[in-house]
Amino acid sequence: MDIMPIAAVIFQSIPEEIVLFAFGLAIIGEEIKFKKIFVAAVMLAFTAYFVRVLPFPFGVHTIICALAMIVIFKLAFNIQFLPGIIATLSSFGALLSAENSVGLPILSAIGVHSFQDVWSNTILRIIIAWPHLLLLGAITYFLYVKKISILKSNTREASYAITTKETHPEKK
Repeated sequence: MDIMPIAAVIFQSIPEEIVLFAFGLAIIGEEIKFKKIFVAAVMLAFTAYFVRVLPFPFGVHTIICALAMIVIFKLAFNIQFLPGIIATLSSFGALLSAENSVGLPILSAIGVHSFQDVWSNTILRIIIAWPHLLLLGAITYFLYVKKISILKSNTREASYAITTKETHPEKK
């Protein structure tokens, strides 16, 4: 159980969900619409907030939030379930990679060796998330601008080939 301070929801969780939804949309070749992403991010951030309060073992909230993200992809963006699952798993995987490649070394460098130390300090909890979110945001921007995705653009059908602007020259 993790009782997340409301400041952490606003300044850490909502920005994280914005990046996750943007990455998910970019990776499946969908258009990024910030207003819809913001609403979806707030929904998922508060879902996570309430799920973390429940007396589940650590990690169960991640599964529940992943399922909620798939549903939100369907409801907010009209993404079919398979692309929603792909977007969600890709987003969570990218977040985990960014946290481990950027966040953990920073924590180690400043002498923090436990997530409990981070969770108990609201300011540290917020600040420590921003470097890996900025990295993931930059990757998302690159993917979106270069039109690099793992699904065909403007379709809801899965494709196993990585698509790029060159494979869809009619798209601008």
